[in-house]
Amino acid sequence: MKFSFASIPAEAIHLARGIRLHWSLPMAACSRVVLMSNLCAVVAMQLKDLWSLFFTVLTKVLRFAACFLLKKFQKDKHFHSPMVELETLVGTLSELPQDVLMTIFATFEIPDLLRAGSVSSSWRSAYTCLRDLGMYKQSQTPCLLYTSAAAGENFACLYSLAEKRAYKITLPEPPIRTRSLIGSSNGWLITADERSEMHLVNPITGEQIALPSVITMEHVKPIFDGSGTISKYEMSFHTSDPEESYWAEDWHKRRWTRRYAPNKLREELYFKAFVFHDPSTGNYIVVLIHSPFYQISFARAGDDKWTWLPHDTGYCDCVYMDGLLNALKSIGDIHAFDLTGSTVTMRVVIGSLKWGITGCMYIIQAPWGDLLQVWRTVGNPSRVERDPNVPEGHDEDEDLPEGDDDDDNDVTDWEDEDDI
Repeated sequence: MKFSFASIPAEAIHLARGIRLHWSLPMAACSRVVLMSNLCAVVAMQLKDLWSLFFTVLTKVLRFAACFLLKKFQKDKHFHSPMVELETLVGTLSELPQDVLMTIFATFEIPDLLRAGSVSSSWRSAYTCLRDLGMYKQSQTPCLLYTSAAAGENFACLYSLAEKRAYKITLPEPPIRTRSLIGSSNGWLITADERSEMHLVNPITGEQIALPSVITMEHVKPIFDGSGTISKYEMSFHTSDPEESYWAEDWHKRRWTRRYAPNKLREELYFKAFVFHDPSTGNYIVVLIHSPFYQISFARAGDDKWTWLPHDTGYCDCVYMDGLLNALKSIGDIHAFDLTGSTVTMRVVIGSLKWGITGCMYIIQAPWGDLLQVWRTVGNPSRVERDPNVPEGHDEDEDLPEGDDDDDNDVTDWEDEDDI
């Protein structure tokens, strides 16, 4: 049997090898009341999951029981009432109230939800309402997104881990096979085409939204050829702090720049992108971590340009919570940006850690509402447990002998590609 639904959303799958959880705030700030409230929140979530599971099981039991009783009555020699048609019995399921249908549908995986939406007009209405309100099951089983030459330029394949099968989907122009995928969140794919322009793509509905042009970013300027077509992009490697502009003798007069072909800029500029729900507008907000030096820019729905956050550099992950954009730096800092006003404000939630961190870092919102840092170590996990400036065999609190401080040797050399 073939189904006509478009697709299921692609979510990134990360192998959690070597993961460690660290509190973003000092443990001393926690009280017994907070711990008790956290425990209650976890219990409440478990009860909610059990309630959803109950409805899922109930519908299956009712269907099985109805079919079983119908067959029993049809075989019963002493039953002489008019036969109840199976189609009539199943048809009554379509007459369930919409709120009941939505409660049941909210427990489905996306493929089952789309199938349910194609049963009847009433089920389609419940499915559409559920989708528009974002009330569908949030903890979906991840899917693998990939393209292949055999499938075609405009086709993508999604492998469902829940069903152990692949779906072939058609996505709008430009061809998905020629794009770079730089993010996936809340059911949206964030892609960059061969002109390094970004688009949001919803693989379920096929909806596509063009994001503000790359030339509206602070660090990118277009270079036109004789016909007025963009032939190259020029990226400026600068920050808001003149002290960090060590590649220029006079920061106000010179900036180090580099030029890229339109299809090459995306490889150097984009690091990670996110789509968050913006409660202040009821719409979406796109946050981009980008070069140079892992800075942040964002755009709201309807914006015609990117807004640069010049406050700092070195960001590696973000999460939007309680109206604030919480951005994690690669040395453990967490900065909270308030994007609701005409002027963006920033406060430091937690400062940098005592020593550097190896591996990857993420920031997540725990089920009970707290912020957590996730450290995914690479190689020897013990490397994050001690100050790398302290030699082996010495305690971290022990004074180093004179001459062992090699801060003077910590020099970063910058060299323009054109000079090589």
